[in-house]
Amino acid sequence: MHNNKSNAGASLNEDFGKDEGLIHEAIVTGRKVGAGHRFWAKLAHQERLFEKTNSFVTTNGYQDSPCQRLVREIMGRNFIGIGEALQCFDMYATNQELDQLVKTLPEKDKIASCVETDDYILVPGLPLTIMDTINLSYWGTFSPPAPSPLVGWFHNHRFATILEPKTEWYLLCKHPVQGKAILADGQTPKVCVLVYATALYYMITGNKLFKGEKVYCDENIPFHGPVYIGFDIPGERPGLFIGYDKKKT
Repeated sequence: MHNNKSNAGASLNEDFGKDEGLIHEAIVTGRKVGAGHRFWAKLAHQERLFEKTNSFVTTNGYQDSPCQRLVREIMGRNFIGIGEALQCFDMYATNQELDQLVKTLPEKDKIASCVETDDYILVPGLPLTIMDTINLSYWGTFSPPAPSPLVGWFHNHRFATILEPKTEWYLLCKHPVQGKAILADGQTPKVCVLVYATALYYMITGNKLFKGEKVYCDENIPFHGPVYIGFDIPGERPGLFIGYDKKKT
């Protein structure tokens, strides 16, 4: 898995209107592969073609499979596709990783049973640690701990620097059960999975899971306590916050 994002949280439109040099480079590169006047004329005058080209480029060339398109029809915005996730984190997946995600897509019946109450989201796992997720997320997604927005109390803990979601699909309940996050199989997700899925869902849809509440994971930090996350938790800085609670047993 590779990423191309150089600045965390950079606005997608911050250089709009300043791209004449880049456009010239695109024209020169296009000429090398046979994209001449006719190519650019079609893009300029066929909005649908431009839309398809833009979609291909921004998803790093990935197109949803028929099965994924069916799942999207069933789940709507509760489904985050592989291409959307790759685009969001500006990443390329290997063929092996893509094959693994295709193989682990939940069965239609299982998905249908989860959408009846609109309580679940389905996201593809990408191998990103919590620190990777913070670094590659849009500015303002996470609560900025002092002195640096990229360094928190957890920056030297294994759960934040080494552990990653598996390359598989995660069917995550939008609401905590007895204060804990829960997957469709009844398991509590690891904090790296929960942070990744919550951040991804917010960046794609603008919706904040677990807003205003602490939701606990399965990590318990020695001499600290169980780890929780939440958006806009009262008493904490706005954004997606990662903390621990010594009082909870």
